[in-house]
Amino acid sequence: MPIFDRTDPRSIDRRQWELWMLALTVVFVLAVGTALLMYSTAISNDLIVRATTKLKIFVGFCALSVLLAGYLLERQVATSQLSKRLAEERKRTGEALRQLSGRLIHMQDQERRRIARELHDATAQSLAALAINLNVVKDSAPDLSPKARTCLSESFGLAEQCSREIRTLSYLMHPPLLDEAGLDSALRGFVDGYAQRTGIHVDLEMSPTPTRLPGDIELALYRIVQEGLTNIHLHSGSKRAHICLRFRPDQAVLTVADEGHGIPPGVLERGWRRDAKRGIGISGMRERIRQLGGQFEILTGTNGTTLTAIVMLREGQA
Repeated sequence: MPIFDRTDPRSIDRRQWELWMLALTVVFVLAVGTALLMYSTAISNDLIVRATTKLKIFVGFCALSVLLAGYLLERQVATSQLSKRLAEERKRTGEALRQLSGRLIHMQDQERRRIARELHDATAQSLAALAINLNVVKDSAPDLSPKARTCLSESFGLAEQCSREIRTLSYLMHPPLLDEAGLDSALRGFVDGYAQRTGIHVDLEMSPTPTRLPGDIELALYRIVQEGLTNIHLHSGSKRAHICLRFRPDQAVLTVADEGHGIPPGVLERGWRRDAKRGIGISGMRERIRQLGGQFEILTGTNGTTLTAIVMLREGQA
């Protein structure tokens, strides 16, 4: 292995080697100079013997210093190589985790789509048939006791309520409008339903786009709006929300803001760690945008919280 090969991560830096060699040269020069000085000033055999003894001790000390310097240099080289290997391993591990996170998000979206379809096509239809049958029984049994008719009416009402809840749950898991009509229609439909369910007024601003965005980008932006509005309802205390989606030639910029009390200091950081364990919430939003090569930011204060997501677009998508 060439010790100065800059293309080899195991080689050491030439500057470090030159510094070590300079230090060893200084030690050697001092040793020789001391020896010459001692011999030149010796005026008797006794002094010569003493000088010789001191010289041997000094030379031994210099030899030991050289050995120690070599050992330290060797350890520095080993430490440098280990640090580089650890850095490379961290990089590979981080990339593997990002790929795994992306696959998990994709699988989660596919599972949501499947469950939403089954709820809409099977469970909701069964509940609708049950409601029809209960209505037929109600109209065909005039001789039922008042208590029985009351129970029958309550059962009919419960069936209709379950049917509405199933349809709402199916829509929240995966809105069919997102696949059929695109992000614009899906967001407007979700915002209208959200305002009716929560009583929170939502201002929605969207700049028109001439073409449909890629499916993964539309789904990511929709999920961020969905999660952001859910957090506003549960945590912010705000009665208004603002959503703005702007398209630039190479970017889609989404902001979700509220007028609430903001996120207390320290809670946001703990939220990152807690959501990272569950794979949802803020951590999920950030990971969706990172998978698309974009940026995700949260700004919070006493006047409210703003989520900003920026997704890069290819030419012709905006």
